[in-house]
Amino acid sequence: MTVWRVVFMASVLAGCASTSSSVPRIGQTYYQPREANGDGYGYAQTRINERVFEVYFAAVTDGDAHEGVMRRSAEVTLQSGFDGFLIVSTDDKGEDMIKRRFIVGRVHRRKPTSILTISMLRRSEFEGAPSMVYDARLVLPPSTMPSVAQQGPSVQ
Repeated sequence: MTVWRVVFMASVLAGCASTSSSVPRIGQTYYQPREANGDGYGYAQTRINERVFEVYFAAVTDGDAHEGVMRRSAEVTLQSGFDGFLIVSTDDKGEDMIKRRFIVGRVHRRKPTSILTISMLRRSEFEGAPSMVYDARLVLPPSTMPSVAQQGPSVQ
């Protein structure tokens, strides 16, 4: 009987390890589209015009939200065929979340969110920019560069 418990626990732990390593993380938050997991964490973006996007990231912590929105802004920039971006406006806030829990009823939590409105630039436009320009390739972690470059202009 104890052998089966050990085998069961080992399989559960192995399953958890393989699941968590398949989805990249930003700190404590999975880095994936917001609608992918049903809990509202992750990224989303809206195209305003050819060069301007509003990029959104909801996370477990404020730091994760800021890091996630910067990473997604860089990805959107490269996928749209641009080299860098400048931040037109920023909004850091918390969304209220109420979840039902079986034992304690409802739990109220604050979900940190960062929203950036970015304007994308080509490398030749960096020098004349009115404010600080972020080079998208320098914002992204080196391990993500090949996958972003291969995806091409798939951003809507």
